[in-house]
Amino acid sequence: MPTGCVHHLVEAQAARTPQAVAVVWDGGMLTYRELDERAGKLAALLASKGAGPERLVGVSMEPSPLLLVAMLAIWKAGGVYVPIDASLPRGVAEEMLADAGAVLFVRNGQSAADPSGVPVVDLDGLDLSGRPAVGPAVTVDPANLAYCVFTSGSTGKPKRVAVAHASFANHGFALRDELGLGPEDRSLQFTAMAFDAALEEILPAWLAGGAVVMPAKRQFTSVEFTELVDRLAVTMISLPSAYWHQWVDDLTSGLVRLPESLRVVFIGGDKILVEKLAAWYRVPGAERIDWVSDYGPTETSISVALHKAGLAGLGESGHALVPIGRPFANAVIHVLDDELRQVPADTPGDLWIGGPVLARGYHAAPALTADRFVPDPHGPPGARMYRTGDRGSRRPDGTLLFLGRSDRQVKIRGQRVEPGQVESAVHHCAGVRDACVIAVDDPPYGPRLVAYVEAEPGVSEAAVRADLAGRLPEAMVPGSIVLLDRIPRSPLNGKVARAELPPVEPAGAAGTAPAGMTALERVLAILVGDVLDGRPRGRDEDFFAAGGDSLRGLQLLSRITEVTGVALTFAQLRAASTVAGIAELVKQGHARGVSDGSVVRKHHHGDRVPASRGQQALWFLDRVHRGAPIYAVPVCYRIRGPLDLDRLDAALTAVVARHEALRTTFEFGEGKVWQRIRPTSPVRTALTVVDDHDKAFRLAEQEAARPFDLTTGPLLRSACFRVGAEESLWLLNVHHAVFDAWSLAVFWRELGALYDGRSLPEPATQYADYSAWQERWLGSAEADGQRAYWRARLAGDPAVAEPGSPGSGRVATEGFALELARGAVDPAAVEGLAHAAGTTAFSVLLAAFVATLCRTGGADEAVVGVPVACRNRPGTEDLIGYLVNTVAVRVRCPAGTSFRELVARTDEAVAEALTHQELPFADAVEALGRRGGPGENPLFQAMFSLQSTPVDSFGDIDGLEIAEQFVHTGTAKVALTWTVRLDAAGLAGEVEYSADRFDEASARHWQDALLAQLGAGLAEPDARIGELGR
Repeated sequence: MPTGCVHHLVEAQAARTPQAVAVVWDGGMLTYRELDERAGKLAALLASKGAGPERLVGVSMEPSPLLLVAMLAIWKAGGVYVPIDASLPRGVAEEMLADAGAVLFVRNGQSAADPSGVPVVDLDGLDLSGRPAVGPAVTVDPANLAYCVFTSGSTGKPKRVAVAHASFANHGFALRDELGLGPEDRSLQFTAMAFDAALEEILPAWLAGGAVVMPAKRQFTSVEFTELVDRLAVTMISLPSAYWHQWVDDLTSGLVRLPESLRVVFIGGDKILVEKLAAWYRVPGAERIDWVSDYGPTETSISVALHKAGLAGLGESGHALVPIGRPFANAVIHVLDDELRQVPADTPGDLWIGGPVLARGYHAAPALTADRFVPDPHGPPGARMYRTGDRGSRRPDGTLLFLGRSDRQVKIRGQRVEPGQVESAVHHCAGVRDACVIAVDDPPYGPRLVAYVEAEPGVSEAAVRADLAGRLPEAMVPGSIVLLDRIPRSPLNGKVARAELPPVEPAGAAGTAPAGMTALERVLAILVGDVLDGRPRGRDEDFFAAGGDSLRGLQLLSRITEVTGVALTFAQLRAASTVAGIAELVKQGHARGVSDGSVVRKHHHGDRVPASRGQQALWFLDRVHRGAPIYAVPVCYRIRGPLDLDRLDAALTAVVARHEALRTTFEFGEGKVWQRIRPTSPVRTALTVVDDHDKAFRLAEQEAARPFDLTTGPLLRSACFRVGAEESLWLLNVHHAVFDAWSLAVFWRELGALYDGRSLPEPATQYADYSAWQERWLGSAEADGQRAYWRARLAGDPAVAEPGSPGSGRVATEGFALELARGAVDPAAVEGLAHAAGTTAFSVLLAAFVATLCRTGGADEAVVGVPVACRNRPGTEDLIGYLVNTVAVRVRCPAGTSFRELVARTDEAVAEALTHQELPFADAVEALGRRGGPGENPLFQAMFSLQSTPVDSFGDIDGLEIAEQFVHTGTAKVALTWTVRLDAAGLAGEVEYSADRFDEASARHWQDALLAQLGAGLAEPDARIGELGR
C-alpha cells in the first residue's frame, strides 16, 4: 500500500513538474508551483490560527480554484479538512461545526455560517502576499486524519466519518492506476465538495501530474455540461448515476454530442441501469471511451469496487442493475450471512468491507464506531470490517451485484440519506403531530423520499416544506409531502402500518394538463409533471415547492430545449419556476429570433443560399484587393513519422464532404452575394520532394501567399513538402470565408479520427443553417439593442492612437510578421496579475497592447479590433465555417493611469464588448454611419487576438509527431496585429505589420516597446504607465 501524507505527495509532484498545469478554470490556470506556493502561504496563516494534526477545520466555500488551495493548505498546516455545503441553512451549518468540534472555520462568498466561539478566516479579499511560500514546519503522520465528512444518521444527527491520510492516499494511487490517468489528463471537479466523492475527482489527477478542471458552479443542463467539457478539453468526468442517466437520454436524442476530448467516464452509485448502459453504447463515439463505475460507502475511503463495462455480455444475466464490480485499492469485500459466514456464489448476503480502505471510524463517537466497525473473523489478527447495510451477491467470476439495502438508508442523487434523520426533522416542524418518511423507487431518477404528515389544522404542505428547507440539505427534503388526518399505526406495537399508507403515483404516470392554460403552458405543464410525479402541474405551481430539485431541474431544462428549441439556464428556472414563468421565458426566447436557442439544421436548403454578413464583407474586400491572400488561413505543420498521403487525402476528402462550408464558392447576383455549395470532389495533396527543411519552408511560404479565387474555388488546398521518408512539412491553406480558428480545432479532431479509420457521427448543423439563423437574428429586438450599444460606445471622432507612420492614411495589403521569442514573457506573471486583479490573462495582455499604442502614438485612447469566436449558441460547437466576428474595444488611458487601473478598465471594456459580440462588424460600422475608403477599416488600425482554441493534440494520430510551424502570407489586414498563444510552456505568437506603416527596424523597435511595457507593468502594476520602463 502506498504510504505518505496527501500534501507531501502533492508537494512531490510540484517538485517534479512545477510548470505543469494543476488547476484549470474558465479564464485561467494554476501550475503545480503556484498551487503549492499559494497553499503554503495560506497554511502558515491557518497554523497560526490553531490548525494542526487531528484538529478539524471547517470549510464552506463556493466552487473555485481558491477552494482547492484552501483544502491543500489545511493539510499543509496538519489540519483535518471538513467540508460544509455552502448552500446549507445557517443554523444547520453552525450546528454541524459545533458537533464536529471544529477549531477553525474557513469561508468565502455567500457562506452565511458564523459559528460562535470558533475563529473564522474569511478568504474574500485576504492578502497573503507578504507571507512565505513555504508552509509551516508541522509533523504529520500518515495515520493522522486527512478529512472528515458528514453522512446521514438514523438519530437525526449526521455522522462524522474520519479518514486518515494513509487510507486516502491508498485510494488515490489505486484509482489513478485503474483509470490510467496521466499528465495529459484533465479531471472535471463536478461533485459538490461536501461529498467525499469530490475528492476522487481531485487527488488521483494530481497524483498523475494532470489537471483538475474547476467550474464556477455545480448545476448544469446537459447542453451547458457538454459545452463545458468540450470548452475546457476535459478528459475524465465523474458523474452520479442519476445525472448520467439523463445525459445518456440527451445524447441518444441528439440534443448533445460526446465531446472529442473525453476518454474516461466514471459513474458513481449502486443503482446504474443496464438499459441506460446499453443506450450509452449506441451513442456515436462511446466505444472509444473507457466506461467505469464505482461503489463504496463513505466509511471506506470513498470507493472500494470498480466495474469496467463493455458491450460483451451486457444484460445477459437478466439483472436490471449494472454490477458493482470487483474490489480494488486493496479492499476486501465479504458477502456474509447473519452468522458472519461466507455465502456461496450467487447467494444473497450482507456486504462487509475490510482492508486499508477503512475509515478510522466516526469522529468522537467510539460507541457508534464499535457498532459498525467490528473485528474481521476472516482476516488477520487485528483486522476490522465495516457493515455497509447493503445486500449483494458474488458471481462465480468474482463480480459483485447490488441487491438493495438491509436497513432503511437510501441514496438520493449520490448522497446517502437515512429516512429516520429526515423523519426526525419533520417531527420538529411547526404544527406537526406525527410523521413517517419512506423511500419509494422512482426510475430513472433513483429513490425519492415521501413524508406522510399528521398536522394541526391550517398547516399546509408548503409550510412544512419551507420549514424543512431551513433544517435539511436540499437532497434530504422529501420530494412529496402527503398530509393525512392520521398516521396509521399498529395497535399492538405502535409501529407505522406501512401497508396502509396511501401510495404516491410514480413519475411518468399519464396525465393531461389542467384547463385554462395556453397551448405552450399545457405542453410545459406536462413536461414539468414528467420529471416530478407524473401529474401535470398548474400554471402557478412552483416547480421546486412541488418536489423539484437541482437534478430534476436540469432534466426539465433538457426537455424544454428538446421540445421548444429554447435553451434556458438553471438560474432562469430558479427565478421563474412556475409553468407560467417558464412559458414567458420560452416566449421571450422565440421573440428574440431563437437567440436563446439552438442553430437548428434544415435538411433542404438547396445548393445556393445567401452568404452570411461576414462572408459578404470578405467578398467585397477580395474584390477591392484583387485576390490578395489577406484573408487566407495558412497553417503549417512539421511532421515526423510515416505520413501516408493516400490516407491523408482520404481523410481530407471526408472532412470536406462532411462540412458544406469547405466545398463552397461565392457568386454575386440579384444585388447580393451567394454561397454556392459544390458537390464533394477528391482532395489531392500536392507533393514536392525537397533536399532540406529550409527549402521546404521557403516553398511553403510561397504556397501560403498564392491567392484564392472565391468564384471558382476550391477554398481548401493541401501541399506536402517531403524532406525524407520520415519528415514532411504539410501546409493546409483555407480561405477565411469558410474557416476560422475554432474551425481548425474541429478540423483536427475529425481529421485525426478519419486518418486512423474511426467513424464519426453526422454533423448536427451546416454553415447554411448558421447563416439563415443569423439573418433571422439580425431582425430581432436583441440585434437592435446591440446596434444601439455600438452606436453609443463608438460615438464621436476621438483622437485615438495610430500605430506606425500614417503615410497616405490607408493601409496597403503588403505586410510581414515578426515572431515573439518564447520566454520573453513569463505566463505565470501574467496569470498572477490577472488573478490579483480579478480578471484574465487576455485583459492583462490587451492592456499592455493599449498602453504601448497610446505611448508610441501620443494619444490617451485606443480602439483595438478583437476577434471573438461567436460560438455561444447550441449547434455551433462542431461547425466548420466563418463564424468569427470582430468587436471594437475602446479603452481610455489618460495621464496618471496605473497599469493595474488600465487592466481593470480594459477588462470592463472587453466584458461589455463580449456581451454585444454577435452584431456583425459591418452592421456595427453601418450603425455608426462611418465610411472609409475602399478596403480601409473605419474604426481601428490595430488588432489583438489571444488564441485559446484547444488544437494542441492535432487529432492524436498514432505514429506521427506533429508540431506547428508559423508561416505568413506576406500581407497585413491592418497596420498592426498582435496574435498571442498562451500555454504552460510560455507565451508565443507574432506581430504582423503593414509594410507601408513599418519597416523591419521600426517594427522591432515597436515590439521591444511592447515587451518592455508588459514586463514593467507586471513588475510594478501600481506604477503610472508613463513612468514604467524609464
